[in-house]
Amino acid sequence: MTQNGVICCSVAELRKLEEERHLLSKVKNEIEAFVFDAQDKLEQRDYKLCSTEDERVMIMSKLSEASDWLIEQEDSTPRKVWLLVADSTQSLNMHQSIESFEQQCQCAELFTL
Repeated sequence: MTQNGVICCSVAELRKLEEERHLLSKVKNEIEAFVFDAQDKLEQRDYKLCSTEDERVMIMSKLSEASDWLIEQEDSTPRKVWLLVADSTQSLNMHQSIESFEQQCQCAELFTL
């Protein structure tokens, strides 16, 4: 509704907009945190010992693509798009690969004690 050329919103509409901004911020932060955390882990000595160069290169390539995409996105990108990216990032098995490296490292530590 407009009044004197100014768009007026109800309190409920403002709350809905604020909630959407909050949810968008949350999904952006989750993707960004995962990318940076995974990149950092792949550079750590333990992860290098528990993975092959090919595995790390493949995962780093996917993380680089995700990082580039994050940078290129405008603030107007709908949350639905961000959710699809979050789902596709998880479906790349990067989470599973990194968890697998962690398990391999823990097993290796048991044998070296």
